[in-house]
Amino acid sequence: MQVTCAKFFAGRFGAAFLLLALVFLPAPPASAVTQLQTVAVGHTPGQLVVNTTAHLIYVVNQGDNTVSIIDSQQLKVKAVVKVGTAPGAIAADPPANLVYVANAGSGTVSKIVGTKASGTLPVGGTPIALVVDSALNQLYVADGARNQVEIFNTTKGTLLATVPTTLQPTAMALNVATHAVFVACTGSSGSAVVIDGTKNQMLTTINSLPAGTTSLSIDPASNVAMLTSPSTNLTAVIDAANGYTVTIGTGEAGANAMATAYDADGLFFLADNGDGNIFYCTGDGLFNLGDAYQTHASGATAIAVNPTTNQIGTVYPQSADAFIIDLINPLYPGAYHQVTTGLTPTGIAFDPLANRVFITNAGDNTVSVFDISPRSIVPAYEGNYGNNSIGYNYIDVNPATGTAYTLRLGNLFAINEAKAGQGSNGSGGNAAGVTTIALGSAYSSAVAVNAATDKIYAADGQGFFYSVDGATNTATLVASVPSNANIEALAVDSATNEILAWDYSSNNLYVLDGTTESLLKTISLTAHGSQGTILVDPVKNLAYVALYSVVVVDPAAGTVVATIPISSQPFAAALNPAASRLYVIMNGGLAVIDTSTNSVVTTTALSYNPESVAVNPVTGNYYVGLNDGGSGTPHVFIYSGATNALIADLSGKTYPEITGAVSLAISPLTDTIYVGSDNGTGTASVAAIDGFSNAVAALPPNAYDSAAHALAVDLGSGVLAGAGYSYTSLWFPTSDVAGAAPVPIAVTFAGVKDSQTIATSPLFRTHNTQPSFVISATSNFPQSASSLVPKHAFYQVDSWLGTWKTATLSAKSGSVTATAKVKLPTLTTGRHVLYAYAALGDVATVQNGAQGENSPVISPIGSVVFTVEK
Repeated sequence: MQVTCAKFFAGRFGAAFLLLALVFLPAPPASAVTQLQTVAVGHTPGQLVVNTTAHLIYVVNQGDNTVSIIDSQQLKVKAVVKVGTAPGAIAADPPANLVYVANAGSGTVSKIVGTKASGTLPVGGTPIALVVDSALNQLYVADGARNQVEIFNTTKGTLLATVPTTLQPTAMALNVATHAVFVACTGSSGSAVVIDGTKNQMLTTINSLPAGTTSLSIDPASNVAMLTSPSTNLTAVIDAANGYTVTIGTGEAGANAMATAYDADGLFFLADNGDGNIFYCTGDGLFNLGDAYQTHASGATAIAVNPTTNQIGTVYPQSADAFIIDLINPLYPGAYHQVTTGLTPTGIAFDPLANRVFITNAGDNTVSVFDISPRSIVPAYEGNYGNNSIGYNYIDVNPATGTAYTLRLGNLFAINEAKAGQGSNGSGGNAAGVTTIALGSAYSSAVAVNAATDKIYAADGQGFFYSVDGATNTATLVASVPSNANIEALAVDSATNEILAWDYSSNNLYVLDGTTESLLKTISLTAHGSQGTILVDPVKNLAYVALYSVVVVDPAAGTVVATIPISSQPFAAALNPAASRLYVIMNGGLAVIDTSTNSVVTTTALSYNPESVAVNPVTGNYYVGLNDGGSGTPHVFIYSGATNALIADLSGKTYPEITGAVSLAISPLTDTIYVGSDNGTGTASVAAIDGFSNAVAALPPNAYDSAAHALAVDLGSGVLAGAGYSYTSLWFPTSDVAGAAPVPIAVTFAGVKDSQTIATSPLFRTHNTQPSFVISATSNFPQSASSLVPKHAFYQVDSWLGTWKTATLSAKSGSVTATAKVKLPTLTTGRHVLYAYAALGDVATVQNGAQGENSPVISPIGSVVFTVEK
């Protein structure tokens, strides 16, 4: 990330050279922060914590002694749990699905499992700060009245030890590499107590620190701790690796060093409550006051870091706003996102899986929720094809290789996402990552990817039906179909590894073996059409060919099962196998078909011209893109999958981010609906709709191409690809498109071979509906890598929206890689994606007392594509 360059220049040459260097650093388009919802909670909300595995946000309501539990996807309060009096600090233990709340008034710690209260720990005294070491299953409670730290076993709830601190403890933080807990203490002077978590005893006490320390963070790689004291405007840096040496620093004059947080990529951040500067430095903790992000706000009281999206956030109670900052060039104004919150914003925490930030507002008893998805744009140049090529754009993605394929006129373009990101310089005409595969005709009509074999099938006009080897990018005519075939629709049946191709000339559906490409079946269809769409249900093992009627085909038997009449030639169709529903748009209407009975459920007249349709398999809602031919206004109609009722009409007049609706693509990973356009503007070409709140945001536009005529989502990487006139635009779900992991932990997978395994390369293929995989997580920290091996993995199949299952990782002594073997739940036949992320011992703990929150430090989400076949 570009701040790494800043770190280098600052360390080597000082702030003056840093500023000069950063002026010339190119800055990619930053993220768009969109307000999604304002959620009403209890009285005087303060601290909050994220349980990433369950998609839950826990908010401490200090005014009424409760905790509001918010679903981070649906943005609704799922439960309100009563806790003790004067609750303050809160900590999460996601592997155990536990949350702890310190009740300073009643001398207890409340336990919450999921959304229900689960008893209390009778601590006594005044518990004011908490830390969980989920690797050791230990909870640390700072007792401000008795000047001590109580250590509990989280599994049994038993008291393991009590460690005296002499002075009053104010904040704690865990070093996940050494399992040492640092406790900031204050009195007439300040001190820090270090506890050995493996032996539950004191390691050392560091004296002569500033009084009034309220915030504490640790770099586990360098074993450096940073403390801030707003009352004295001083910072203290403790270098534990070098005899616990101390360096005292002075904050900016009149600013008051308020809160600190640590980013797992190797940076400390320091927010002051003066002029709005947010200082940063490397893991040595030594700040240069010239190195800062400048918000020009004042009165910051809390800071949080989101390593996953490479962002920080600060809140400003006096002005009722917050800043979300992308950690790129500090001088680039697009990196700063000032958002309006509720009254007196107090706490802030990121949910790195949902790409959302949650801010508690103590003044009006609400939580403000913002979408902070980066969606950085990379323009992948293919060639100047002029404005006549837009209608010949077709696109598909291979999530197993991270490659998008755009078919346009006489070429198939293979776009490697990683290489395009690494080679992007933001300028026009940059073809980094793009390979041009010449075909024989200029009448492209369909493209489909078979991930199981890494073959791409391209229909390019009569007599030109190609199979393309994804490894070599070589195109070969498919010899098993008639040489004069005019293939105009394609689909892949991942349950049988078969290719389905509709021939416009003969009105035959050809079924090909996905491995040998031999012709298995020729099915004569009973209905005709000027264009066709093929959709496959891998569970029923049926195909639906939308012509003037919808023809239901059994590819294995080579027979037509049913013919479903519809009113006119369809333009597009979308299938939801889970709900047995097929949605077909045609001239002036929308047909909803029940695929379990092969009958039309309902037909809806449409007053506008339908152009696109898509369905979200997670929520069941479906979306229709339309165009008002009279005014040229685009619309997106949202329908309930349960009732078929119209939920919303998102008009381009009301939402100028929607500049067209010629294509729709849905990411079930985040429940985001992308809307493509042929008529983009300088501020928008693709709109993003949040599936739960229907909030609309514009993705950063491609400065060199106004269109995204065809869209596809890479379910492995989360990258959105949009085919335009001369570019395929790639939107990355990160602010660092070069591929450097913000958190230096990598996750990989290996399918476990058994008697039902079909193949392991290029894709893991199996007949087993409960296959096993080995998840490996590797520490790539530049320092202390073997001490920072991940302790937990969290995994699920096909979506990020469900609850993540926990797997305990184990590693050999001295290894930087830990593994776990997991058996997946029973799966349907078809293509699947296994997702996993890894974490160290500290997954989601609010460590820094009242002034700072460390958000979950998790690895980038890894993925592997596999098929379960009949």
